[in-house]
Amino acid sequence: MKIAVVALPARVSGMFKIALEEVRAIRVAGHEARLITQRKGWKRVLKAYASLVCNQPILLSEIPFFSSATSRSLETLTRIPSPQGSSQMDIDVASIGVHGAFSRLWTHRLSFDAYVCHTALSPLGILFDYVVGSKKNVLYLHADPISYYVRTLSASHSRFASYLTGLSERLFILRADKVVVNSNKLSQVLARQFGIKCHVIYPGCHPSPSLEENKGSYVCSVTRWDADRTSDLLLSAMERVRGETKLIMAGNWPSLQVLQWVMREIRRRKLTNRVTLEKDPDERRLVELYRKATCFVLPVPAFVGLGALEAACQGTAIIVPKGSGVWEIFEDQRHGFAFQANDPDELADKIEALTNPETSFQMGRAAWVKSQSFDWAAHTRRLLSLVS
Repeated sequence: MKIAVVALPARVSGMFKIALEEVRAIRVAGHEARLITQRKGWKRVLKAYASLVCNQPILLSEIPFFSSATSRSLETLTRIPSPQGSSQMDIDVASIGVHGAFSRLWTHRLSFDAYVCHTALSPLGILFDYVVGSKKNVLYLHADPISYYVRTLSASHSRFASYLTGLSERLFILRADKVVVNSNKLSQVLARQFGIKCHVIYPGCHPSPSLEENKGSYVCSVTRWDADRTSDLLLSAMERVRGETKLIMAGNWPSLQVLQWVMREIRRRKLTNRVTLEKDPDERRLVELYRKATCFVLPVPAFVGLGALEAACQGTAIIVPKGSGVWEIFEDQRHGFAFQANDPDELADKIEALTNPETSFQMGRAAWVKSQSFDWAAHTRRLLSLVS
């Protein structure tokens, strides 16, 4: 079987990491697989996830003049602000639109049997083949509908953008042979909005063959740092944590403005000796951070929270907001602690509880055992069962 994994846009995110892992896992399972994404943003993705790229992806090239012009128009239409140095969505509308409209011309020679499209935007890049072709379409959704995102962040006069994205999303969902989501929580959201039944397939992980017995004295938090509020909660909690426990905030910082704000806040709160920032750590460094941390903190609710699963599979207890999808896999009080979102006092209490080495090790070990059932091989078996 030959499968195309489509992931648009190309950006450093949990969604894109999952797509790269799927390509590799599908190939390990004995099938052919290739990634389809846009050229815009690919260099940043390659820098962050170089070890996950197992073959040459199909990159949708930019369209001279039109790619930059349409990106500016999209930003003006929706009034979604762009962080300094990068576009909020990094979408090359012209490239996706042109390649999608003429997808039959360039996909037929590749002879794919099925498409696995991550996010409701991805079918646009193969639009003609997705809508009128005979290949199997699997739509894998990770977050709120894009139309909801546009409606929430856009100016009131851009209702047309919300209507258009909602219409296209509904078309892609109805045209999909199977709709897959990453949690029951998201499945309920889509059932309410679109009246569909989804298949739940959790992301995978790479469970460590052994546990780290000599933990460090730091808390680890890995995410895409898009907003000030995400960082503010962690810094507020660390002000309340007694002792010498440190915090390492690692991941991707798409906005230079947010990064600079966090650095100023660390100095203002006199946390310079306790909080460290790590920008774009590679996979080897991430595993090291996960393994030696006393605990992992996901600061905001998420439909899953890939970082929490990755930390757990390295034997590290997790602290995640109540209601997050990761608690469909793990259990509060056994594999870590749930806390009320936006409550720095409760978060600080949970962090302090896991500074106890015995508690940290026992919960981390239980999380590691549980993660064995959610490796990438198990994820891929479920995905392939839907494709075939």
